[in-house]
Amino acid sequence: MVQVVGVTPNGVFSRFQCESLASYVFQSVDQELRRPGPAPLPGTPLGIASGFFTLHVRHSGPLKNVGPAIRQTVQAVHNRVPIVSMRTMESDLNDFVDGVRIITVWITLFAVGSLLIAAIGQYAVVAFDMRRRTRDLGVRIALGASSQQILGSVLAQGLRWTGAGLAIGFALSLAAGMAFRSLLVGVTPTDGPTYLGVFTLLTGASLVACYLPARRAARIDPIQALRQE
Repeated sequence: MVQVVGVTPNGVFSRFQCESLASYVFQSVDQELRRPGPAPLPGTPLGIASGFFTLHVRHSGPLKNVGPAIRQTVQAVHNRVPIVSMRTMESDLNDFVDGVRIITVWITLFAVGSLLIAAIGQYAVVAFDMRRRTRDLGVRIALGASSQQILGSVLAQGLRWTGAGLAIGFALSLAAGMAFRSLLVGVTPTDGPTYLGVFTLLTGASLVACYLPARRAARIDPIQALRQE
C-alpha cells in the first residue's frame, strides 16, 4: 500500500514522443530500497543500494556557487555516498537534443537545396516555353494585348503547375504524416499553420521563378517576333 501525495501533469520521458506512460509512478528513494530485489553487493553501506541515483535540486545562480552546499548536504545524510557529477538541466537537455538538432540542420539544408533546385527548374521550363511561344506572344501584343496581360497570363500558367504540384505534395505529406504520427512532437499530421506556411513559401518561390521569364515575354517587340520563323 502506498500513499499518493501528489499528481504531476503528463510528461515525456527518455525520448521524444507525444504520448507519456499513463501508469508512471514516482517513488521515494526509501521506497525503492525496500522493494523486493537482489541483495546489495558485499561492502555496500547499509541502506544504500548498488547503482546510481539522480537527485534534482532547484537552485538559483551558477552551479559552481551552490555545488559545495549540495555536496555538504548529501554527505551530511550519508558520508559514504559518492557524488559522481553535478550538471544543470540545461546542459543535460542540450546533450539530449544534440542529435535531433544535427538531423534538423541537415534536413533544413536539404529542404533549402531542394527548393532552390525546384525554383531553377521551373524558371528553365517557363523560359523555354516563352522562347518557343515568342511568335505567338508577338501576335497577341500586335493585336492589342498589353504587357500586363501577357505578364498575368504567364504567371497564371506557372501557378497552375505549382497548384498541381502542391496538391500532389499535400496528399503525399498527409499520408507520410499519418504513417509517422508517433515521431511528431508538438505538431499533428493535419496541422493547418504548418501547411499554410509551406504553401505560402512554395507559392512565393514559384512566383519568383515565373516572374523573370514572364517579364521578358511581356517586353517582346512584336515586329521582331513576327519576323522570326
